Amino acid sequence: MTTNQATSRSRFDQLAHDLHRLGVNRRPSGRVRVAMHRRVQLKGWFLQVAISITLALTISIVLIRFIDLAPTREEVTAMDEMWPNYKSSEREIQFWTTFPDWPMIPILTAFLMIATGEMSKKLRGGNFWFIRNIDSFRAARRYAPVMVIADAISACADAYESDREDKAPALRQVSRRLGAVTRTLRTAYKHRSSVPRRSRRRKILDTHARQVIAAIRKSEERLDRDPQAALQELGGILLTISDRYCEARVGALLDNEQIEGVQPSHDYEWLRIVAWAALSAGAVIFIAKLDLSEGSEPVVTIFAVLAMMAIIWNRKVRQAFDLLNIVTGGP
Repeated sequence: MTTNQATSRSRFDQLAHDLHRLGVNRRPSGRVRVAMHRRVQLKGWFLQVAISITLALTISIVLIRFIDLAPTREEVTAMDEMWPNYKSSEREIQFWTTFPDWPMIPILTAFLMIATGEMSKKLRGGNFWFIRNIDSFRAARRYAPVMVIADAISACADAYESDREDKAPALRQVSRRLGAVTRTLRTAYKHRSSVPRRSRRRKILDTHARQVIAAIRKSEERLDRDPQAALQELGGILLTISDRYCEARVGALLDNEQIEGVQPSHDYEWLRIVAWAALSAGAVIFIAKLDLSEGSEPVVTIFAVLAMMAIIWNRKVRQAFDLLNIVTGGP
């Protein structure tokens, strides 16, 4: 059994144990196990790529630091002797003898990365860093909601078993995890790759996703009145969503009875984006008229754009980074 398989199995067993702690008498489906295994593989791939890039970049910088790659005038002249019909001009000789070493760093880094990948193929008998093809990469990426839901169920189980002193912080953690779930579900049908980009089905799926989010929030409201019953209910709801998402039933994440009479949550995200773009553009224009130094103007501009984002999204700044979370697998 590989490390990835052991990790994915432990995550699946932990999910089943959390459901048992909540009193939910159902087990997650086998598709959820496969989804977790894919996500663990993707996380391991990112880790290996990050380590490989860091090592290759470090080696490249060290080599460039101690090895002078720029040729001397004698070496350029010796190269001319290989082609009798060509002679380097003084400008060309000066260019090659004063050529900086730093452009060689990315070239050498890329060469070392490719060499590492080829060595991995030879030694492991597999493809580049365990990624068989681009389809397996996409398959791992689309299962991000499953891991987010598993983390939310774990938080519900911890809150369910917490005592009076720890109940309030545990419930706050549940709300944070549910916030991550709703942010992920908002665009989950797009990343499931079961619907064409310009299909009319997307409008129906968008409405259903907002209804599911509203149903989760409705159950979350019960945490302040009957936390134990609400946590158990949330565990069952989240398990249903996870199972059906893995089955590509993105139009039936919950039963009609569970979302009947529930008004879809409003989506004001596009208004926030427009406001952020307008305010950021105004800030950039205003900063340009301040006649700051060339070195400080980019820093002030970046700070102003990030400040506008924090003001508009307030505590929901993480919503602006949903795409990054989907790719890297973070909650």
